Amino acid sequence: MKHSKKRSKKEPQRSPEVKALHQLAKLVGVQTNYNSAFGYVVDSAPEGIAYVLRAQGIDVKDDLSNVHQVLADTINKNWTAVADPVAVCWEGKPGKILIRFPTNTKKTSCRLKIKLENGKTIEMPVNLGRLRITRKAKIEGIEYVEATIEIKQKLPIGYHRANLQLGSDFYPIFVISAPLKAYKPAPSEAPVKSVGIFAPLYALHSNDSWGIGSFSDLGKLVSWSYSLGCDFVGTLPMLASFSDKPMVEPSPYSPVSRIFWNEIFLDPRMSTEWKECQSARDIASSENFKNEVARLQELREVDYQRVFKLKRLIVEELANFFFNQQKDSSEDFKNFLKVQPQVVDYADFRAVCDKSNLIWQNWPERLRNGEIQATDYDQNDKRYHLYSQFLVHQQLVSVSAVANQPGKRGIYLDFPLSAHAGGYDVWRERKSFAEIATAGCPPDPAHMHGQNWGILPLNPKTIREDGYKYFRACLENHMRYAGFLRLDHVMCFYRLFWVPQNKTAKEGVYIRYQMEEFFALLTLESNRNKCSLIGEDLGTVPPEIRAAMTKHGILRMYCQQRRLQPSIKQPFGEIPKDCICSLNTHDMPPFAAFWKGLEIEDKMKLGYFGQEQMEEKKKDRSKSVQLLAKHLQYKKLLGKTYQLEDVLKGMLLLTAMENCKVMQVNIEDLWLETLPQNVPGTWKERPNWRRKLAHSIESFIDLQGVAELFGKIVKLRSGKKLKK
Repeated sequence: MKHSKKRSKKEPQRSPEVKALHQLAKLVGVQTNYNSAFGYVVDSAPEGIAYVLRAQGIDVKDDLSNVHQVLADTINKNWTAVADPVAVCWEGKPGKILIRFPTNTKKTSCRLKIKLENGKTIEMPVNLGRLRITRKAKIEGIEYVEATIEIKQKLPIGYHRANLQLGSDFYPIFVISAPLKAYKPAPSEAPVKSVGIFAPLYALHSNDSWGIGSFSDLGKLVSWSYSLGCDFVGTLPMLASFSDKPMVEPSPYSPVSRIFWNEIFLDPRMSTEWKECQSARDIASSENFKNEVARLQELREVDYQRVFKLKRLIVEELANFFFNQQKDSSEDFKNFLKVQPQVVDYADFRAVCDKSNLIWQNWPERLRNGEIQATDYDQNDKRYHLYSQFLVHQQLVSVSAVANQPGKRGIYLDFPLSAHAGGYDVWRERKSFAEIATAGCPPDPAHMHGQNWGILPLNPKTIREDGYKYFRACLENHMRYAGFLRLDHVMCFYRLFWVPQNKTAKEGVYIRYQMEEFFALLTLESNRNKCSLIGEDLGTVPPEIRAAMTKHGILRMYCQQRRLQPSIKQPFGEIPKDCICSLNTHDMPPFAAFWKGLEIEDKMKLGYFGQEQMEEKKKDRSKSVQLLAKHLQYKKLLGKTYQLEDVLKGMLLLTAMENCKVMQVNIEDLWLETLPQNVPGTWKERPNWRRKLAHSIESFIDLQGVAELFGKIVKLRSGKKLKK
């Protein structure tokens, strides 16, 4: 990897092989360089470019000895591919489909047939000789043209299947006809300027918890937040994870699946079967069970494995009762199977994991290839996973019903970038992923070494070939319960940083995706499910993404701690209107820790910089926060003498005055927590994704001054002024 302050007008000297490699990379959406967060251009190494090409199925050798032939083959393949697999139409307007064909076929008969989602069909003849030509090329002595077919009839919003007939050959095209903008509730349906509370579900706990937050606890948080005047509650991903066999992976951003949910958050006592199953209640009332619950409740950090085993004892008993009573023939369960058509396959996968205690990469070949037989797992394990997903669905529907009451925005869910390499999604949807690279981000001032997130990126070519089926299922799974959906690392819809296996993030390469197609999927599903979208656009953000977010009505994120400048007049700069504004995120220190510079000390301990740099950074932080205090005093939100609690209140009121459409409050800031939920770039070094809230639900409901503070916040958000 090389970098320079400025890009020279004169191209650097490259071998013919490297030049061909760069041509090939450009053809398939691989960036050969990028602008770093430090202000210079980074050139990707030829080895890294060749590696990510191979990860997409383009077989370039390490020594580039076959790169010229691969380039020629790719050019040939691109021009001989008559139509792209996906086309986009916006707002039901007439659409355009690009096609390619040899000029000697202009007189060949051609027809376009579109089967609409509603079952109707549109057919139109295509005169190849009259199409508008956009490009030409000569391939192996034959002249090809690229031209545009205009669909003059407006297409209804939805997913449609087109078939282009050219002579006796047929070419399928998946057509996305999407609204231009994501869903936005009418002013009569929700506040124009929203405010909500954020808390990770695993960190919540009440007197009724069993060692971890549950969907019941989430419901309690919703009720309390709404009593304060909030209109949504945000949390982290709650997706299926490995909590016992074959491993324990607590990160909510490395899920087993983005289609199925984590049963560790279930409250078995909310189920119908709990009232009917005496044996489950007997287990829960036993001394051993109650003592283990008490021990888990006392822990300051979630012990995922012990909690999972404890809850599974009860849910397994309920599952056996459910199936023995033949409740799987009930209408509720049949409807659930329609909502989650892959759930039986998922239950098979998890049951094999339970029996083998191995990730799927270590299974026998037949199982690795997706062929599971009844003898490969225990029936009780399959029943457990089927029933637990059924319960999760019921409980999420129940919580959502409470959260989606009139005038409220509902639950704010988080959509992670990808899935765990050893999980269900990658096993079943293997073609959709690039298995020999992981996703991450290049070095930036916050993460000097870059980041390797250990999750697999989607393959930009293969996901198009089946009409984004997997990605659509993931979106639908979230949006059916959510009022807001946060799209983690929204930049991934334009480009994603791939890190080759066994390499550092500094050796990664950016891969481009079909951004228009992704945004069409997002806006379509958003409107269908009445779910507003938020794009996590923190870090190095290409301008194309911000422009697309504005165009398609997707809110940005704005974190004040990240944006703080040493200024009295404008410590945060101009906060965008179309954003969700908060002091921090789960990846940042809470406000009290930020004010004291505690994360700076922690980064020094982790080796990011030395003692001298730490002292300098803490000095800069101290200057910035003191100027911030003066700004709050200037705004009459802070007295001449103050405590940190007063600064926090002033900051929240200052944020409430902003014109941003959404404001979110980290619940832990209310009691000036100093420990973070996650320290990016660490694994076992810090207890990430485990720390419980310092207060139980019962105790933070009674926190002094909180109701009064939110009364002021809600008043300011509604456009009213506070009494002096």
